[in-house]
Amino acid sequence: MLEKTFTCFIRFISLFLLVNMGSTFLLGQSLNAQIIGISIPQKNIQPPTTKKLALPITTKVGQPIVLSLKQPKKALVAAPTQQLSISKTINVSIDGHVQPLITPLVENPQIAGIPEKVLAQKLLKKNTDNTNLLTYDLTNGLRDMTIGRQYQDRDNNLWTASIYSGAYKFDGKYFHYFTEAQGLSSNSVRTMAITQNNELWFGTLKGVTKYDGKYTTHYNTENGLLNDWALHVEEGTNNTMWIGTMDGPQMIDKSGKVIYSFPTIPAFNNQVFDLKVD
Repeated sequence: MLEKTFTCFIRFISLFLLVNMGSTFLLGQSLNAQIIGISIPQKNIQPPTTKKLALPITTKVGQPIVLSLKQPKKALVAAPTQQLSISKTINVSIDGHVQPLITPLVENPQIAGIPEKVLAQKLLKKNTDNTNLLTYDLTNGLRDMTIGRQYQDRDNNLWTASIYSGAYKFDGKYFHYFTEAQGLSSNSVRTMAITQNNELWFGTLKGVTKYDGKYTTHYNTENGLLNDWALHVEEGTNNTMWIGTMDGPQMIDKSGKVIYSFPTIPAFNNQVFDLKVD
């Protein structure tokens, strides 16, 4: 029994020494690997490559040119001006009021054509209160449903300005059409007026036409208007006519044969769509 125990003890000691020696060997290898690292053969090491750089390119720059600047002269304060379509300028006084331009009135009356006569057929329509309405439209005599201003002359005829078909007179039975064919400046009539002596003035997009029943007289930028777009016409006092244009109001003095122009300041809207004479 004692002999077996001793034999087992000797084997245990041998096994212990063998295990410790193996661990020491492995640890030594691990330490050596950490210390030695990876070695590269000398023949595999290449010397560094060097490259010669080119010299920088230089450009010779000329001498700067020095300009001798003169001292600006002190600007003179002058009244502002604006070029107009009638080759005139706006004169503004010291207090800021616009001085009217005075242009000689040049008139060249021409014999007007005879207005086209169209029979107006009566068309009765029921009103909401069951009364009859006498209606005129494109089916019974009218050529344009876009109606501008209307005036009644001394003979109780109703004159109407239309946007696309000129102007026409209604006498209760016939429509009398007055267009470019009869001497109107344009078939696009924006406004109209009838004076006390029964003259008809039509404001069109190509100037103003005066019609006295026999002659037509044209006013446009060629003989004094600020702009051909005449937006309003109105009879004034002392034989004058006021015209509202896209570039300000004007007054035609038929007695003095001159046109007074009142262009507005450029910073404001110049369009005159309506005006009243007091």
